[in-house]
Amino acid sequence: MNITYKDIIKHSPRGSEAKMWDEVERVDCLIDKLRKENPEMARKFMREAYEAMNGKHINEWLAREMVEKMWHGEDTKKVMGELVTPSDAMQLLAGMEAEKVEKMKWDAYVAANAFMHDSVESGVAKNDILRIAKHWWFHDADMDEGCHKVYWYFKDWIFG
Repeated sequence: MNITYKDIIKHSPRGSEAKMWDEVERVDCLIDKLRKENPEMARKFMREAYEAMNGKHINEWLAREMVEKMWHGEDTKKVMGELVTPSDAMQLLAGMEAEKVEKMKWDAYVAANAFMHDSVESGVAKNDILRIAKHWWFHDADMDEGCHKVYWYFKDWIFG
C-alpha cells in the first residue's frame, strides 16, 4: 500500500489547531532538509506554496520582512529598513482601480522602499522619488494585467 500525506490529512478526523500547527512544523523540518539536499526543489516548493496562498503579490508579513532588510550606504553610514511608510507608499497606486490597489498595497510598500533606498542619496526630493517610482513600478509598459511586476522582480530575492 502506498498512502500519501494528502490521504492522511484528508481522511483523518480534524484535530485541534495546535495539532495542525505541529504538522506544519514537521513539514517545515522536512523542507529544511530538502533545502540542503535539493535547494532548487525546495525553492520551487516554497514559491509555489506562497503563490497558492497569496497569489503573485507580496503580503504584509513578507513586505515588512523585506523592507527591514533593505539598506543603502556603507559601514558606519549604513541606513536600514523603512524609509517610506505603508500609507505613504499608497501614493504609488493613486489613480488605480480599488481592486488592484487592495491586491498591490504591500507590493507598493516594498517598491517604494526599494526605490527610495536606491535613490535617496541622489539629492532628489522624497516626493519626486516616489513620483518616479510610481511610474517605474506601476505605470510602465512591462506592468502585466495581473499587476505582478513587483513580485516578479523580487521573487528570486525572496526565495533564494
